[in-house]
Amino acid sequence: RVRAPLTDVVPPKVLAAVAAVLVLALIGVVVAVAASGDDTADKGAAPSASAPADGNAADGKEDGTSPSGASPSGGEASPKPDDSAGGKDKDDDGGKDDGDDKDGGNRGKEGGGLPDGWKKTTNSRFKFSIAMPKDYKELRIAGRGSGQIYSPDGRTKLQVDHTSTPGDDAEAAWRSGERAVAASRSNYDRLFIKTVEWRGYRTVADWAFTYTDGGTTYRVLNRGFVVDDSHGYAVMITAPASEWDSKENKEARKTFFATFQVAD
Repeated sequence: RVRAPLTDVVPPKVLAAVAAVLVLALIGVVVAVAASGDDTADKGAAPSASAPADGNAADGKEDGTSPSGASPSGGEASPKPDDSAGGKDKDDDGGKDDGDDKDGGNRGKEGGGLPDGWKKTTNSRFKFSIAMPKDYKELRIAGRGSGQIYSPDGRTKLQVDHTSTPGDDAEAAWRSGERAVAASRSNYDRLFIKTVEWRGYRTVADWAFTYTDGGTTYRVLNRGFVVDDSHGYAVMITAPASEWDSKENKEARKTFFATFQVAD
């Protein structure tokens, strides 16, 4: 099962700081850092779409997905950190199967047929709709109220963050929040942070990394993007690294991204 990331990865204090720089909807850890933080006492959320920091009931860390919000926030981004934070980007498919939704249109599309056992969920507070497995439930609000975390069991997670004041460079937002995330995650290892083309949105960046928690290595994919002047998001997905390429997780990632829609 896919596990929500960033927000489950970064602490509240870090989130607050990052939020100032990114105001995207980090989906967890700075979804910007791809925000995926755990809910433990002191850990904030990883960059989330909007800079959410949420806790994970299971691991006690807060999730964060998008750079402060779900899309890069305004203002100057911090200089790119050197490779000491997470190492050089590693060769990776970059999510070739992760939401190549070219026909989604500017604000997303209604998914015609969903996989068996899936449902469409609409969140009016954070202005989005997305399809997810029927056993996913609302776990909690991410970080400082930047987004929503969903999970079937408190461990596998999907986090979506939103910001109404997005910035203009998703990749810069993710990079500016990486050092804080790396410092808060055990064995943090960046896979890549890069700008990607998706649906023709103004700016889109994927942040992928792994970290260790409770003896298990998790992998996170945090996508931060800006739809327009008032809609910035971060969608963060987390799952055990050993299960990342399973048929179920590949289908989940593809469906999450393909069915995401702006919902005012």
